[in-house]
Amino acid sequence: MAREELLNMSTQPRVIHSQEQNQDIAHKILLAIKDLRFGSVEVVIHDSKVVQIERKEKIRIDSTSSQSTK
Repeated sequence: MAREELLNMSTQPRVIHSQEQNQDIAHKILLAIKDLRFGSVEVVIHDSKVVQIERKEKIRIDSTSSQSTK
């Protein structure tokens, strides 16, 4: 196989999920992002399929409000 053919194959998107599945996945990703102030959302993909969505949220403590006044 020519190098150009291999490059074209790797850049062409492979449609694995149905349109309905894609919408459901997009909705779940948006839900994971919603109201997230500090943190990250990771989408895990195996064989061109989304298999996992991870949400990591950080809780920031304001150091000025947690100190006691003397």
